[in-house]
Amino acid sequence: MNTIFIVICLIGIPYLISLYIYKANNKIKNYVNFLKYEKMPTDLRYGDLIFNETDVECMHPYPCKGRIDQGFLINNKFVPLDTKTRKRHRFYESDVVQLSMYTYIIYHRYRLQPAFYGYVRTVVFNERGKTIEYHAVKLYSFDYLERFIFKQKGNHAAV
Repeated sequence: MNTIFIVICLIGIPYLISLYIYKANNKIKNYVNFLKYEKMPTDLRYGDLIFNETDVECMHPYPCKGRIDQGFLINNKFVPLDTKTRKRHRFYESDVVQLSMYTYIIYHRYRLQPAFYGYVRTVVFNERGKTIEYHAVKLYSFDYLERFIFKQKGNHAAV
């Protein structure tokens, strides 16, 4: 009985360890390939993902709500990211307004300081597959949002 147990341990334990190492190496390779393909900016790569496909809203000073694709905490500041599928790699003013609104909501709901920049991640499909680009954008100030956006939308907004 002890001999069988020892043989199983001598064969089984090294097998389980090698299987674990093999799977860990595959995860690392997959992650490295993802980073190469994705071309994610360095600050996002090392930031903390704190929101992922999350519905958010605030009621004060103006009621507004939206759904954040991703939100990162980088150097204790909130940085929003929104993914858009497009025919070309470009962003629009409406994208900047949307990201600015997310920052506004997060600040007023959670008191997270904004970085006042964000990313529009564009995905373009073509005959060879898909390509991805990240566009760093300067966000609008809260003052701008309150003076122009909310006044036009009747003191509330949904993004």
